[in-house]
Amino acid sequence: MGPRLIAHLAWRRWWGALACVLALALTGCAAPTAISPQVRSHGQWPAGRLAGAFVFERLPSQQESSAQQSALEAAALPALQQAGFTLAAPGTEPAYTVQLGAQARVERQHWSRFDPFWDPHWGPVWPAPWGPYRNAPWNWPGPFPPGPGVWMAPPPPPPQVRMQVDVLIRDRQGGQVLHEAHARHDRVGSVNDGLWPALFRAALARFPTPLPEAVDIEVPLPPPGP
Repeated sequence: MGPRLIAHLAWRRWWGALACVLALALTGCAAPTAISPQVRSHGQWPAGRLAGAFVFERLPSQQESSAQQSALEAAALPALQQAGFTLAAPGTEPAYTVQLGAQARVERQHWSRFDPFWDPHWGPVWPAPWGPYRNAPWNWPGPFPPGPGVWMAPPPPPPQVRMQVDVLIRDRQGGQVLHEAHARHDRVGSVNDGLWPALFRAALARFPTPLPEAVDIEVPLPPPGP
């Protein structure tokens, strides 16, 4: 078996493996119908006290990004209303203030830069049924001698994304913190701004019960638009 045929077989095997990966990815790309963020909450809500009118409170840094904070407040408002709160009308005296926070962290995997077989390489191909690369796509079984060939790794993995929202509810008269809630959701790919409302719903799903230990709370997602 000549070197060209060996390289051709290795190339076909690599493309066959890549086609299988792509087929699995396409079949698993259906939009999720729910997410299950990890929720933690703290505070001692006064017994017998009901939720009521509130106003949003903004930190100085949040006041500088008014448009972004307004979008975040709009995402949290349905969850607050579901918990029994109402946005105070101008000129009224609300009983509570609500401070919101949101953060998204993208963690890319950099281990591939240390792998000498990550990028495409040209050179001699050695059939090796042992070692750390025995299952690599450029490998093939058989007692064939080494020869010129090509090996290529699949594209790098997508980044890991951590999205989190924070809700702080205070008594407006005394400034006492009555309830603190956090909801975190880890996903693969990129930041999805459409998930912020669901994260706020998860954060306030058990209000006013404190959850000092992280609890997974499933929240349904609205159907995707056209």
